[in-house]
Amino acid sequence: MSSINEVENWCSYLLFFYIFLNHRRLLLAAQSILNNTQKMKLNIKYTINGAILILFLSVNSCSFKEKKKPTLEDNYEQVLAEKIKISESDNGNLKVKNQGFFFGNDSLIKIPLKNFVSKKKIFFCFLKNTCTPCVEKTIEILKNIFPDYKLNERIVFISPDYEKRFRNNCYGKKLLTLEYSKFGIPIEDTEAPFFLILNNQLVIESIHIVNNLNFLKTEMYLQKIAQRVDFR
Repeated sequence: MSSINEVENWCSYLLFFYIFLNHRRLLLAAQSILNNTQKMKLNIKYTINGAILILFLSVNSCSFKEKKKPTLEDNYEQVLAEKIKISESDNGNLKVKNQGFFFGNDSLIKIPLKNFVSKKKIFFCFLKNTCTPCVEKTIEILKNIFPDYKLNERIVFISPDYEKRFRNNCYGKKLLTLEYSKFGIPIEDTEAPFFLILNNQLVIESIHIVNNLNFLKTEMYLQKIAQRVDFR
């Protein structure tokens, strides 16, 4: 009987030891799975972050490539606009010569310039060699803003070297000829067309040089002039 009990006890010990070993293995397996899961989470996290970083760099790289590089034409436009701005500043607020003038070919009747500008006038000045399309485009803009420009006495055309046979009808208006040919300001040494407004003291209160690469600026300038009370 005692032998049987001993056997049963040994069997119980063995069973307990077997369960203990398997339980330990299960714990180790579970711990391993948990560690692997954490490593997988970290790997996934690093992978996602890496993918986001690569995507960010890729998008920014594309955006840099898509930005338009300045061309020679862009640089020329910028330089021209800056030169015009400087020239307008240099010619603004200068006082012009008081002199007589006449319209068309009627040189016998001369009017003092100072008397003429007692009422506001806007002078459009250009030369014979001024770019013809530039002049025509400018007059087209002028016509759209001042439909009556041909009869409007406040709008005056000046071209000192225009052919005599066209001086009575230059784009629908008689040309004004100054006694000394010029106002005596620096801009007249160029072939650039420009607009000029004098006050009653013959001081330039407004000047606009036409830029053939930016006619919109000329249009905006003339629209502002048209809205002025003293030009209505």
